[in-house]
Amino acid sequence: MAASQEPSRAAGLLSWPGGSPCRQALVVWGRRGWSRGGTGLAALLSLALAACSSSPVKPTGGGEPSDRTPGTASHSQQAPPLPPPSGKDSEPPAGQKSGDPASSSTVWRTASAEEPAVATAIAFLKSLSEGTPRLELLTADLVRIIGRPWELPGDREKGYSSLAAESWLKRAGRGRTFAPPIGLVGTEWAILSGSAQQDSNPGHYYLLLRREGQNWQVDLLVLSSAEVPLTWPKRDQAASTPGADRGEQELAGAMLRCWLAALADRKALSPDDRSVLVAAGLSPALRQAWAAPFDSDKAHGYDFNRGQLQLKIAAMIQDLQQFHLHPLDPPRHWQIEGKGDKGASRRWVLALESAGPSGKWLIERIQETP
Repeated sequence: MAASQEPSRAAGLLSWPGGSPCRQALVVWGRRGWSRGGTGLAALLSLALAACSSSPVKPTGGGEPSDRTPGTASHSQQAPPLPPPSGKDSEPPAGQKSGDPASSSTVWRTASAEEPAVATAIAFLKSLSEGTPRLELLTADLVRIIGRPWELPGDREKGYSSLAAESWLKRAGRGRTFAPPIGLVGTEWAILSGSAQQDSNPGHYYLLLRREGQNWQVDLLVLSSAEVPLTWPKRDQAASTPGADRGEQELAGAMLRCWLAALADRKALSPDDRSVLVAAGLSPALRQAWAAPFDSDKAHGYDFNRGQLQLKIAAMIQDLQQFHLHPLDPPRHWQIEGKGDKGASRRWVLALESAGPSGKWLIERIQETP
């Protein structure tokens, strides 16, 4: 579970169009220098001033951007109200073309304790283990995923239930001990994971964090009893270093790994809690094909039927204990291999689709192969 370079937003920066008469005149002035005599200098200076007066400057940025993603908050802030889901992606950052995956130019680096993303992850995991989950550290997308069912009159208008989201997180973190996270950090995304033990039962957690303005927030949390290895093919030394040539590939692989961990889990989460994570990784069309919602589901905020999806999950992982993820033609095409203790074996080929400027990838198609 790809991010662009963060654009500069320094207040007060001014820019002229590249071909403006003002700029051309000043360039000519500079080339001729100061040694051509007073007449030529005065003429060029007049030309420059006249050109400047006809092409006013425009600020490229000023102060805090006004289009911050809903749900952004510092560690000391309370979570602000979230708007109802619109079904549309937010506007892409400045300098990024609409429709381009946000992580296409990401250079990944090994996560360290000094990274702000890691600090956010540790604070969030600490709140989970203490039974006081901090909703302000979540993105609006994750709050909407786990903030169901809608029960109160205002939940539909908001698009989520704060009580349901908090309850989901409390169930997920109850009695767990989390190891410090390891992984990769990029410009807009962080991919982290670690062990999560509950009593004597070992397990794993998988985190995706997204940069929202100046803050990092948790965009996906998966707890699973399954460990899902992702094996990249051997490459030359330059390409095998983190981030050398696989910005969006790493992110797509991480998102698919989180999805597979939720699918393969048998002990960490309840079937209901697990189903919302599995559904979130599917495209809207595939979600509809697998588990179309009834009116009663829609009334409580679900765009899928949990019972049908749980049956689908059980059928896929039946008799399988180990799962492995392989890239075929990343970031779009991958293979999942599942194996059981008694010789059972199944394979699926998956096609992913980009979810737009957000940089997310969703599963568009799953086909079982011999």
